[in-house]
Amino acid sequence: MGIIKYKRAKNDNDEIVNIEEVSLEMRKSTRFTCISCGQELSAVLGSKNQHHFRHKTEVDCNLETYLHKMGKYAFVKTYKECLSQGKPFTITLNRKISCQKESTCTVKPFLNRWEECCDYRPETFDLTRYYDSVAEEQSIGSFVADILLTSSKGYPPTLVEIKVSHPCEEAKILSGYRIIEIGLTKEEDLDLIASCRLVDPVGNNTYMETIRQESRRKKNDEEPTVRCYNFREAPKELFDFHKIYQFGIYRNNPSRFCLNETVSCGDKEKLIDRHRRRNQLLYEILFYNENWGPGRFIFGVARAYEKGFKIKNCFLCRYHAYNENRLTPEEDKPIFCKLYKKLQTKPQCHSTQAIECSAYVPDKRAYANYLLYAGGYEEIVY
Repeated sequence: MGIIKYKRAKNDNDEIVNIEEVSLEMRKSTRFTCISCGQELSAVLGSKNQHHFRHKTEVDCNLETYLHKMGKYAFVKTYKECLSQGKPFTITLNRKISCQKESTCTVKPFLNRWEECCDYRPETFDLTRYYDSVAEEQSIGSFVADILLTSSKGYPPTLVEIKVSHPCEEAKILSGYRIIEIGLTKEEDLDLIASCRLVDPVGNNTYMETIRQESRRKKNDEEPTVRCYNFREAPKELFDFHKIYQFGIYRNNPSRFCLNETVSCGDKEKLIDRHRRRNQLLYEILFYNENWGPGRFIFGVARAYEKGFKIKNCFLCRYHAYNENRLTPEEDKPIFCKLYKKLQTKPQCHSTQAIECSAYVPDKRAYANYLLYAGGYEEIVY
């Protein structure tokens, strides 16, 4: 193994010093040793290259051990300085927020069973407001924490784990202890601890949530430097996580349609109540799949006719053909009539032309495929 170079070393008093703190006079009078292997180091203070400590002889030194020891030392030293100087040491994490009405929600049964009614919101906490004691290599239960934050105010302890090559063990995470894991891959990562501002960009509150979040991450995403486990969810709040799209037919004219009134899931009951009070609709479908797009209208027409409502629409007619012109936006595509020569009309028309068409003949064979709607929906007859 070649000559290993580091930026930090121990001095004669077993204190860790940064190479930037070393002067030419100190170099002459101080013996420096490696934090990882204990071997003697030289302080290189040249003018061409960055200053660094270098092993005097070729040694079998381990960078992982160095980073792990330095991570623990840097955190304890920095945190104690924050406590003594009244400076904040913050952690920002994405806390899970759930809808308080989820257990009684009337929309939930129509959604994909894997869909969650929750969101993640970044919140920042000053650890020094809660924890006034910090110690290295402390036992807690059946585990040993790299760093243990404890409180004289009665707050549950928090474990700080320094990850270099191995992530925090599964058993420790499943124990329920609050854990902050700090990942270090190179010496420059120690500056994160010195900044006194840790940020978990993912929001891993529990071990199972870790698995879910990891499955959503893109393969080319950078590995997050900080992860948090087992922090409590934020207080449950009333949220509108899903959109509802509506199709309806009017009472005074079943072939006239009420389309695309969009509300959030929390306003569903208000929407239904408003329609009941106005008494304008005969039939309504509420769609819970926003990806279906204009196909909701075609499904609504076919489904309403199947339910027995006397409507006329070209999508139900045996002589229609669906327009598959890819250059035309879906919502603007006119329908194609196979009898346009006989009827002496334009070959393409809008579907409501069936109301006045003498050749209109509804046929299930012509519209059956429109009934194959895969998303969640709810039917209401007024």
